[in-house]
Amino acid sequence: MNCCARTATTARIFGWIFASLGCVLIGIIGCGEEVDEPVQKIVVLARLMNYQEPFVSEKLQAFAKQHGVEVSLEQYNHLSDLEEIVESKRYEGNGSTLALIKTHQSVFEPIAAAGLVRSLEDILGEDEAATVLSEFVPESMELITYGKKHFGIPRKLESWSTIYRVSRVGDVYLGWERFKDEIDAILKLENGRGLPEGYNLDLTLDDWDEYDAFVAAYIWRQSSYGQKKMGRLTHRRLLEFGTFMDYAARIYALGGVAETLTKGIGPALEDLLMWEAVFIKHDLYLTGVDSDWVWKEFYGAIYRGDLFMFRFHSVDTFALRNRQFEFGGEPVFDLDDLTVALSPAGASLELDESGRPARTGTLRGVRTGWAWMVPSSCKAPRLGLELARYLSGPEVHGEECGRFGMLPVRHDVWSRLDEVFPEEWQRQTIRKSMEQFRESRLVPSREATAGFLKRLNEAIHELPSLPSVKDKTRPVDRAAIRKLADLIATP
Repeated sequence: MNCCARTATTARIFGWIFASLGCVLIGIIGCGEEVDEPVQKIVVLARLMNYQEPFVSEKLQAFAKQHGVEVSLEQYNHLSDLEEIVESKRYEGNGSTLALIKTHQSVFEPIAAAGLVRSLEDILGEDEAATVLSEFVPESMELITYGKKHFGIPRKLESWSTIYRVSRVGDVYLGWERFKDEIDAILKLENGRGLPEGYNLDLTLDDWDEYDAFVAAYIWRQSSYGQKKMGRLTHRRLLEFGTFMDYAARIYALGGVAETLTKGIGPALEDLLMWEAVFIKHDLYLTGVDSDWVWKEFYGAIYRGDLFMFRFHSVDTFALRNRQFEFGGEPVFDLDDLTVALSPAGASLELDESGRPARTGTLRGVRTGWAWMVPSSCKAPRLGLELARYLSGPEVHGEECGRFGMLPVRHDVWSRLDEVFPEEWQRQTIRKSMEQFRESRLVPSREATAGFLKRLNEAIHELPSLPSVKDKTRPVDRAAIRKLADLIATP
């Protein structure tokens, strides 16, 4: 055998040996699975409410003690910062690695598309990943699915149901007959017809629509509470994603689609602006709400007895009922007066020839959620994923849901709802929030909606200056509203 032939034979033999060893290794650790490098410190990057941070920190330290590794919790302020922080790899080096990030659904898709997070299938292999994911409710899968892979462990679901004062809604029912003719006259001015044909105030808030919300807002505005007459409804005004969620919920309820929230396509945007203009024109919104108000200010307005109804998450209801924040004052009413309902259904101000709303929607709002994800830069992906499973495991997740009112993602938490949520108001809040979730739709990513949100917010702030909004003797000018809608839809 010549030299070249011997070399070729030797190469084939070594190739066969390495291939055989590869098969053995794949059998041991699984095809496509990740292997951890040794690390001394893992970093968890999250965005948490100040009253939630001690709980999460405590659980992280328990995990650290169990696994003999230092765990550091770092907070980020804005969802828009997350991608840049992960890309920077600022937590890598000197025995440290960024092992876990708390990610919102609205920023997940761009992060996954950029390859910044690892899939469960890559870390564990497909079979083990499927076993892990079977622990979670189907609704949570949309928070972590990109393409055919799953990028993380669900943490919680979110929906925007309505929190309201039971006694103040009772005032609406008591005042309905008294104010019915006034309300009909105002709406006749605005849409040419008045209240819808055969309208009567629904007795169940879950069945309310935009007209019922208008009726309630008007009766509250005309009624004295503590010698004050003012609007008792409001929504967020700050230029941030929570405000967009308020608008998006109403747009979806009015029959809008995802393209409405990015390009202004369809009549739902114009319908939203018409209702906003009418509410503003007739002073039905709470006065004194600044554009920089955040959750604390809205909590305070509820506690002071100024705000009677608002769109909130289940965690907000728990925070209010359990007084889980520092406000500097006591509520002026019994907190048992707070409860939740589905957010109002959509119905256009414009009526058709039969006197019915010309347009209605089939949805009740928006849904979203959070998940724990392992960055692609993580040197110990299996440890990071183990931490995510611990934080969203049956014990920690159940305790966290019960304490803070998170909408659960695990089957075994839903199956023991009475244990996790021992009080009736807690179970009612969670069940209603899940019902709201199922009757809602995911919003497009922050990246896709950022420009639309800015233009929409600017248009909403312009509404009070429209001549037909200033003048209460003539209807809101639909042509002016349509022009604003066109400006919002134009990048």
